Amino acid sequence: TTRVLASDLDTLAAFLQSNLQYDPGAYEKYPFKTPGQRYLFKTDYNLNSANKITARYIHLDSETDTRASNSSSLGFGNRQGTTQALNFSASNYTITENIRSIVSEWNSTIGSSMANSFIVGYTSQDESRGTIDTLFPLVDILNNSTTYTSFGSEPFTPNNELRYKTFQIQNNFMKFIDRHTVTVGGTLERYRSENVFFPGSQSAYVYNSLDDFYTDVADYAANPNRTVSPITL
Repeated sequence: TTRVLASDLDTLAAFLQSNLQYDPGAYEKYPFKTPGQRYLFKTDYNLNSANKITARYIHLDSETDTRASNSSSLGFGNRQGTTQALNFSASNYTITENIRSIVSEWNSTIGSSMANSFIVGYTSQDESRGTIDTLFPLVDILNNSTTYTSFGSEPFTPNNELRYKTFQIQNNFMKFIDRHTVTVGGTLERYRSENVFFPGSQSAYVYNSLDDFYTDVADYAANPNRTVSPITL
């Protein structure tokens, strides 16, 4: 239950599509999904009685649909999760979780008292935000000084990219002495990350009321070269 009127949102959606050619999406019954495709391949091969090779590959493609951010660092904030505000679905976003990982291990026995393990692995992870089909300024519209409704692209999603890549080589030599095992080895790991974050790249606006927003759009349509200053808190 919310104070936001369906009639207000229906009128606003029709106005955006007619005057700005922008579809803000639904304001209820969001089709939230968490689709995922997972694959695991593993193989073992005995070269001979003293040498065994194992290889494993993991593949994951997934997305998680998430409600629009409530942060006030851009716009007014508090866009959802209360009885006071209701945002349109195009302001929601997705977080990806894509993983590619391959690990190979070579285990050898040397005589009856020694063994060696050699491991090589590579992992790539992509935790970027999902792409936005139609980039549009974020707009928070207030009612009685609190957020009433919001539409436009979520302000922290465009160009929000996060990726990791890890390469690892490890070798362990083991010597068995009575009830003890002595292990000597080493590990080499190379790690690389990429992080892109450009909050508010599509701009963000706040209006004190729906009427203020309608008036501003009408004014802009009549005089598109005017200075835009809709943030009136």
